[in-house]
Amino acid sequence: MFELEEFIEWLPERVIAGAYANGKWPSGLRLHQELIHDLGLQPAHVKVERLVERAYQEKLFSLVEFWMQGRGSRMCDKVTFRTILERLAHSGSFGCLDRVSLATIDSDPTHGLERVWDILCPIVNTKSKLVAISKCLHHVFPLSIVPIDRKYSQMFYENCRTGGRKLYNKDFTSSKTLLELTQIFQEVGRLAESRLSSGPTGRYYDTSDTKAIDNWIVMWVDYKLGDAVK
Repeated sequence: MFELEEFIEWLPERVIAGAYANGKWPSGLRLHQELIHDLGLQPAHVKVERLVERAYQEKLFSLVEFWMQGRGSRMCDKVTFRTILERLAHSGSFGCLDRVSLATIDSDPTHGLERVWDILCPIVNTKSKLVAISKCLHHVFPLSIVPIDRKYSQMFYENCRTGGRKLYNKDFTSSKTLLELTQIFQEVGRLAESRLSSGPTGRYYDTSDTKAIDNWIVMWVDYKLGDAVK
């Protein structure tokens, strides 16, 4: 078990972690960067326009599908995915989430996170929803949602004293786990504020503060929890 402070002390420079993630998943980099820049970081009215535009809907579908490869989850069909994104764009919860950052989002359902979870649930045809929903949400709300990976996020959470409980399959079917993990990510962001203050460089996978946290977690798990890449 480790303390969050130990993790913060270890943190590498931001761009190193982004480059490391690029070394593991180079194929999805360009589309990830494009969607963060052209969708996620745009003003709310532009996001709404692009979420109902077929070209952006299909780009987001392709990226989430790519990131879900080998994880045992089956994406819905493209028509269903487009319909879901249109529901998201026109939901009252969209504006709530778009106005908050990782530092200000919390478990209060009025921030829209639970409602958005309900809207996005059909994007995968399996009980396990968490990974796909978080990856989709990250590209729409990159200032507030950290993308979650079943391997890395789970190992980090289970071995962090702040989390410290084992996550089971049923935990990946519930919005409560998204809220729980988001609170851990909030604490990481708070403790690492001085390192995040320079802002994302845009290089490699260093595209937002939330993605920086994800990149750090990937490196930590690989090199500190016994799963180093040989």
